[in-house]
Amino acid sequence: MKKWKDLTLTEKIKKVSKYTTNFIGMIMFIITGLNAIEGINIPIQVYKILGVIQGGIGIYLVGGKLWSMEKDK
Repeated sequence: MKKWKDLTLTEKIKKVSKYTTNFIGMIMFIITGLNAIEGINIPIQVYKILGVIQGGIGIYLVGGKLWSMEKDK
């Protein structure tokens, strides 16, 4: 496993993106749990925005994977 300073910019972006999607997923999980508690209301728009961000990062990661697979052929 390479150290952070030895990674290329693309590898760093991918690594940060993976952790970011996991973090956003945990935040969405917490929001869902808090909305179940009476008296705590978090607007559904916040949840939707986080979902869009998570989806965009996921598309970037999958697209990069497909691009590298196609390039290797």
